[in-house]
Amino acid sequence: MNIPVYNNITTPESLGATIRNDDQVSTWFSLLLKAPLARDFLTARDNVTQGTYERFSGLIRLQAGMTGLLGGLLLAAWIFPHEYIWGAGALLLFLGILSVRRQKTTVIEKLALIFVLNNFDRQALGRQTLYQITEFYAREYRIPSLVEAINIFTRAAQDTAFTFLAITLLLIPFPSFSWERAFVLILGYPFARNALFAYILKKKTIGKTSRPPGHPR
Repeated sequence: MNIPVYNNITTPESLGATIRNDDQVSTWFSLLLKAPLARDFLTARDNVTQGTYERFSGLIRLQAGMTGLLGGLLLAAWIFPHEYIWGAGALLLFLGILSVRRQKTTVIEKLALIFVLNNFDRQALGRQTLYQITEFYAREYRIPSLVEAINIFTRAAQDTAFTFLAITLLLIPFPSFSWERAFVLILGYPFARNALFAYILKKKTIGKTSRPPGHPR
């Protein structure tokens, strides 16, 4: 009996589409691209790739600065719920961050394909699933795998939701709760969740890279 060999499980086009449309996959590839060896490889290539990596780094810094400012505006909107300028500013900045994230995702897709196709040609890539690809790079670059990153994101989402619920039910007297503060909680939830996710992911990454080669994970 002939056992069929399945090719084209993953193609450059399907991988690019997944990075574009799945925030968690995009975030994981961003983590990979920031690894020192990946950075060194990409910045040593042609001028176009170097420029793309510089744009990637610049968008990361811009998003981090905007996110910090968003946190300050949300805090002001919480303290002064009837001064709508803070909430309006936070909403505009939140929309700006979404725009920056879309731009960053486009750059991540370009760099990730360059990087992955350096290790896998189209035929080899076709025999790999997304999870096999990310497991390979997680071992090689000693970063959390995509599965680990998804679990971390789920944990961060649950912990943030629990914390926001506890704040709402236990720490805020009912007469003090208003639609303005509900707006701050709704807008602040993804900000707080993503901040916690980034913190845990960074902590896991530092823990892995600090171990000597061959050390069990």
